Amino acid sequence: MPTDDAVEESNLYSQARAIDTNARYFRNWQSMDNQYDPWKALYKELADYVAPGRGRFIDQEGQANQKTKASSKLINPVAADALHMMGAGLHGGLSSPARPWFQLGFQDPDLDKFSAGRAWLDDCEKRLYAVLRRSNFYSVVHNVYEEVGGFGTGCLFVDSHPEYIVNFSYLTAGDYRFAVDERARTHCLYRKIRMQIHQMAKLFGKEKLSDTCKNLLSTNPYEWRTVLHCIEPREDYVNGSEFASQMPWRSIYLEWQNNKDVLLESGYMEMPMVTPRWQALTHEAYGWGPGPEALGISKMIQRMELNAQLAEDKFLDPPMGVPSGFKDRMLDLSPGAKNVYDKGKEGSKAFERLIDIDPNSIRLYEERIGKLETKVRRLMFNDLFLMIANADQSMTATEVNARQEEKMIMLGPAINRLLYEMLDPVIERVFALCGRAGLLKPPPPDVAESEYKVEYISILAQAQKLVNAQSIQAYVQMAGAAAQLNPSSVDKTDMDKLMEVYGDIINLPSGIVREDDQVDQIRQVKADEAARQQALMDAQNQAGVVKTLGDAQSGEDTALGQLEQSMGAA
Repeated sequence: MPTDDAVEESNLYSQARAIDTNARYFRNWQSMDNQYDPWKALYKELADYVAPGRGRFIDQEGQANQKTKASSKLINPVAADALHMMGAGLHGGLSSPARPWFQLGFQDPDLDKFSAGRAWLDDCEKRLYAVLRRSNFYSVVHNVYEEVGGFGTGCLFVDSHPEYIVNFSYLTAGDYRFAVDERARTHCLYRKIRMQIHQMAKLFGKEKLSDTCKNLLSTNPYEWRTVLHCIEPREDYVNGSEFASQMPWRSIYLEWQNNKDVLLESGYMEMPMVTPRWQALTHEAYGWGPGPEALGISKMIQRMELNAQLAEDKFLDPPMGVPSGFKDRMLDLSPGAKNVYDKGKEGSKAFERLIDIDPNSIRLYEERIGKLETKVRRLMFNDLFLMIANADQSMTATEVNARQEEKMIMLGPAINRLLYEMLDPVIERVFALCGRAGLLKPPPPDVAESEYKVEYISILAQAQKLVNAQSIQAYVQMAGAAAQLNPSSVDKTDMDKLMEVYGDIINLPSGIVREDDQVDQIRQVKADEAARQQALMDAQNQAGVVKTLGDAQSGEDTALGQLEQSMGAA
């Protein structure tokens, strides 16, 4: 049996090891904070001039969540309005609650033709939609789109919920530091959270708080404290374990600058943090987007708006020169006011303008500002989202499609990245949470080990695919014209394959297109029916010939008589 000294030494060793382990998280935070530091000044300006109300930058301990003072700098909010419009356009175009925006399928395309497996995926799809509608997904994801457009990077927290299965929340710029893996997915994420002590006691338990926080809980429970939250891969996880401390992703809460105790340690089966970027360099965490590109123009618009207002004020209420006799007198310059003075003594003109403002200069300011506003909206792709509404009524449908195709090509890379870095991991996470909650039916045995994929059928995703669909439509029109000149040219086109490819492009529902074996059966029935009809027609024709021969004359001078003679001679 170990002695008391041995037990005490063991406890001290475990405590020292825990302190060293916990210190690693603070070192990691410091390292990632240093990598974030060059972006901090940019994000603060973006929060002032492009995305007011967003961004949170905590610089001093003891303060509550710091807010930007954008209201004092933002005279013309065109960039903010353009960002709102882009966020609404992306939300409605990629993940609208009003229409289906994704569809499940198998990685092996042949399995999509398997009716039982297809029916199972359709059922899973309906259940995922139901879970997303019950959750707060659609109210939160719009904010993420604006974060991505405004700062170039967004963050969505996909957490589990005991009642609604899944719960979503978003982190604004400045709240978090993160790194990406070789697949451009979130590898780890650290964040500092400002919490009041009574909130910490409710979330983590009073016994988990430090002695300082325990004392403040009774004296000042509304004191603000900083908590470090770390989410990272767990190398020693146990595959398939349901214990949070053995899951593939570690989640740990630590009181800031307290390496001794852990407030809460848990885990996740999938990475719960999703960090989409508008565009990014390889292996770089933070991205670039329309917001940083429009920042300079937005600042220029604020300066020009201020100058235009000053010019207008000077024109309407110019600075006046007054005679020296009015130096110590109070003047009333309000409309209709009367000021008494000696005209002969003070001169023939008591007041005169010191500055003459040309009204055309104000108009030039307005024209220049209007052009800059158009540039900002073009950088935010507002012209794409409002293209149909702002289209010239004289444009033909072909011209509208051509312009839409041009805009979609420009927006295509960003859409593809948002699908891959945000919506893909969200659906994967929700699918897994629903499966563990028992909401999904077990798959058929033939597809139990098969992998599924996500096909996006939203407006913007479909518009990307319709660029290819237009080329198929043009080919079909040309093939139809060629068939009128040369009917055998239709043999050049595999119509079954063409219809299959076109259906995949526009993501037709699975129930519309028949499976190959069903098509073969239908065609076989049609072929058998055609053969039966042909046989019936042949029998009728033969009966008619026999009847005609029976009614014909057989004299020597008739054709039938000559035939009978020739057959008899033979």
